[in-house]
Amino acid sequence: MSNSDPNDVFPPGTIKLEERQGVESEFKLSPTPSDDPDDPLNWSPLRKAVNFGLTCSYVLFTLVLVDINSLAYRGYMSELGLTYATFNQASGSNFAGLAIGWLLFIPCVPKFWPSPYLLAQCDCAVGMCYLVGKLSQGWRTHWCQSAGSVSEAVVMITIVDLFFVHQHARMNGIFLFMQSLGSTGGPIAAGYIVVSMGWRWMWWMIAIFPGVNLILVLFFFVEPKYIPLVKVATPSTLRVATRSTVDARHSRKTVRQRLAFVTKTDMPIVQHFYQPLLILFSFPAVAYTAITYGTILAWFSANTSSSSYFVLDDPYEFSASAIGLLHLGGFLGTFIATLTVPAQNDSFIVRAAKKNGRVFEPDMRLWMSIPGALLNCAGLFIYGQGIYGFGFITTADVALTYLPDCYPDILGDALNSIVFVRNGFAMVVRFAFTPWVTGMGIQNSFILISMLALLPVTLPILLMIYGKRARSSTADKYWKYAARQPVHRKA
Repeated sequence: MSNSDPNDVFPPGTIKLEERQGVESEFKLSPTPSDDPDDPLNWSPLRKAVNFGLTCSYVLFTLVLVDINSLAYRGYMSELGLTYATFNQASGSNFAGLAIGWLLFIPCVPKFWPSPYLLAQCDCAVGMCYLVGKLSQGWRTHWCQSAGSVSEAVVMITIVDLFFVHQHARMNGIFLFMQSLGSTGGPIAAGYIVVSMGWRWMWWMIAIFPGVNLILVLFFFVEPKYIPLVKVATPSTLRVATRSTVDARHSRKTVRQRLAFVTKTDMPIVQHFYQPLLILFSFPAVAYTAITYGTILAWFSANTSSSSYFVLDDPYEFSASAIGLLHLGGFLGTFIATLTVPAQNDSFIVRAAKKNGRVFEPDMRLWMSIPGALLNCAGLFIYGQGIYGFGFITTADVALTYLPDCYPDILGDALNSIVFVRNGFAMVVRFAFTPWVTGMGIQNSFILISMLALLPVTLPILLMIYGKRARSSTADKYWKYAARQPVHRKA
C-alpha cells in the first residue's frame, strides 16, 4: 500500500478495513494505533472498561434525574400546588438547563478534558438532588439538568478515544442502553420509593448514587486525552498532528499523571462556542444525527409526560409504583435491542466492506435505521413502550455511530450542536404538550406524534444515495475544522 495520505484518496469516513497480502488478507485497525503505551487505543480491555463504565454510569444517573419527575406529580399537586401545565413547564426547564449547561461547559472540554467535568458535575448532581426535596420544583430540576449536561458528550468522546471503528456501534449500544436504563429502570425503582417513603425521599435517595460515582471517578478515572508528539517539520509541511506522525514514547505515564484532575492544552476554545452551529448547517451527516436523535428523545419525553396525565384519575388511579411499572416494557425493549442490534450493526459493516473491495463506507450502517423508524412509529401509535424502546435503540445507535464514522476529528463540536438540538426539541415538546393534549386529546395527540416520528425515515434513504457525494464535497471544509481541534487522528 502507498504511504500517501489516504485522505487524498478517500472522502472523510471512507477507510480500508483490510489489507491484501498475497492470498491472505489482514484486518486493518482504524484509527491506526501508535506504539505509545499511553495511547488510549493501546490500553488494556480492563482499563478501557473502567473508564467507559464510569462515564456510562454518570449518563445513567443523569437520565434518572430527568425522567423521575412524573412519579411525584401527585405529591407536587398536593404539597406544592402545581398544575399539569406548570409541571410540564418545569420539565421543559430541565431541557433548557441541559441546553444552557451544554453551551457553557462543553466548549471547554477539548481544553481541559473530561476529568474535572465529571468530578465537578457529579458533585453538583449530589447537591442539587438534596435541594430537590426542599425547594421549588422548577428551579431545582433546571439546575440539576445543567449539572448533567456534559454526560453524553464525555461518553461519546470516550468511545472515539478508546475504541476502533468496528467497535463503535457496540459501545454506542451500551451507552444508549445506560441512557434507557436511567429513563426506564430509574422510574421503576423510584416509584416504590415514593410509595414507601414519599417523593422527597425519592430525590434524597438518588443523591447517593452520583456521590458514589464521584468517589470512583476521583480514584479510578484515567485521563484519556492523548496528544501525540509531532516530529520536527518545516513550516511548509507542518500540519495537524496525527498518530502516524508521532515519535513513539515507550515510557509510561506515572499514576499521578494518569489520574490528574486537569490536563490542560494550549488550544484556544473561543471557536468552540460558535463552530457547532456552523458545523450543524455545513455537514448533512451532522444534521441527520441531530434531527434523528433529537426527535426520538423528544417523543420519548412526551411519552413520559403523558403517563402522569391520564393514569392518575378514573378509571386507572395508578399509584407512583404502578406508574413506574409502565416503563417496564420500555426497559425490556431496550434490553433486547442492546443485546442484538449493535453487534449486528458492527458485524454487518465488516461483511459489507469485504464485498466493497475491503473499503468501509459509513453509509453502510444506515439501512438498519429504516426498520428502527418504523418501530418508533408503531410504538407511539399503539402506545407500546417495548416496541418504541427497541426502535429507539436501533435508530439512535445507527445515528450516533454514523456521525463519528463520518467525521471523527470534529466530534466535539458536532456533538455540541446535536445535543443542543436534542434538548431544544425536547424543551419545545414539553412546553407545548399541555395545550396540545388539551386541544386534541391524548389519543389524537399520539396519532399525530407517531406520524411525525415517521418523517425522519427519509433522511437515511437520502444519505444512502447521496452520502458519499456529500462527504466528498465537504471534505475541504471538514479538514479546515479538524485543524482547529486539539488532536487529529488519522484513520
